[in-house]
Amino acid sequence: GAESGDVRERVDIPVLKDWRRLLEDSSLDAVSIALPHHLHAEVALAAFDADKHVLLEKPIARDATEARRIVNAACAARRVLMIEMTHRFYPPVRAGRWAKHL
Repeated sequence: GAESGDVRERVDIPVLKDWRRLLEDSSLDAVSIALPHHLHAEVALAAFDADKHVLLEKPIARDATEARRIVNAACAARRVLMIEMTHRFYPPVRAGRWAKHL
C-alpha cells in the first residue's frame, strides 16, 4: 500500500520486478535468498553465475540432487554459500548448552 511505498522512499530501497536484475548489480557482493523452496536452486545457481556470495534460507533445496548442484556451483564459482540457521549464532547453542534453554 501507500505506507510501504513511503518506507521504500525514506530508506532508498529500489524496487525490482525481476530478481535477475538484482544479480546484474556489480556493486553487490552477496545476496540473501528468502524465497519459496522450489526457487532456491534456480536463483542460487544464477547468483553463483553472477559471482555473488549466497545466504540461502533452509532447506537448501527440494532434494539432494538440487542441493549437490548448488554446492558444486558455489565451489566452482569460488563463492561462499551459507545456509541460514538462526540458532547457529545463539550464545547457548554456541556454548553447547542449547538443551538447557529449550
